[in-house]
Amino acid sequence: MSNRDEYIHKMQAKLANASQKINELQNFGEGACGDLKTGIELAWASMGETVDSARSRFK
Repeated sequence: MSNRDEYIHKMQAKLANASQKINELQNFGEGACGDLKTGIELAWASMGETVDSARSRFK
């Protein structure tokens, strides 16, 4: 697997995780929303870091 394919695979996994968190958020009550929001923010930040890393490697 090439580096490019590896980064794409990581991004797809992170996107799927974020998507799952959003679906969970729609089903939870307001009390759980804070915890889920934190998880989503962490997943989004991680995805951003992966994109930045990939961008710098493939320039």
